[in-house]
Amino acid sequence: MGNLPKHIASPYHIEMRYLIIISLFIFTSCLEELAEDQQSQLGVPSIGMINYPVETLSAQEMELARNFCSALSEKEDTFPRRYFGATISFKVKKRECSEDKSELQEAIIKARLGSDSRSGNMRYFPMDFYLPLMTDIETVNQGTFSTFCPDLLLNVQKTNVIELEDGEVQIFRFIRDGNFQIMAQVLTSEGAESAVSRIRELSVVTSETENRPRGLAIRKIDLVQCGNQEGNEKASFWSQEI
Repeated sequence: MGNLPKHIASPYHIEMRYLIIISLFIFTSCLEELAEDQQSQLGVPSIGMINYPVETLSAQEMELARNFCSALSEKEDTFPRRYFGATISFKVKKRECSEDKSELQEAIIKARLGSDSRSGNMRYFPMDFYLPLMTDIETVNQGTFSTFCPDLLLNVQKTNVIELEDGEVQIFRFIRDGNFQIMAQVLTSEGAESAVSRIRELSVVTSETENRPRGLAIRKIDLVQCGNQEGNEKASFWSQEI
């Protein structure tokens, strides 16, 4: 497996006993598709909701978080050695701040995996420019999880919260995504028990398959509040998926 394939698809047929799990995950992950009343019923995070409480991670949450973070850590070693130069195709969706949901744009963007010559960080170099791509690559030491994962892997971080230097609070949630991935959601608010202004979601391969190496982010979503408007359907929306 010298290169990541251009189009990565699951090599396994989903058996009937997994269909319920997959259906629940679809409701959880498709943040842009749910109306506000559905969100409250299903417990799906929503822009404008009061952030989740600060809690100690349960044993199950800790196991998911460790698996997620260790996959990001392993990625820092394996990707430069095995996959630099690979070309990957992303399905990108983007919507600016607008009340008109029809303004969602979609495009297939090809990008090459490599490293930034200035910072040395891994990143994607777009080969198409129909829509902007999230070029930064999440690892244990760069990106959103660099404030959470290192301490968690050292058994220092035991709660679901990180307080940033500017006073903002991030609540981290970890959810199993079928058999091979774990999804993390990061909910940002101005302080504890304040309204959520940003929701980021990352689904990472934690059990390597033939076509998907451990640590690969197969889906990334970023929702940002527009002014004082509440609800995911009124937020700016940006996603990319392999």
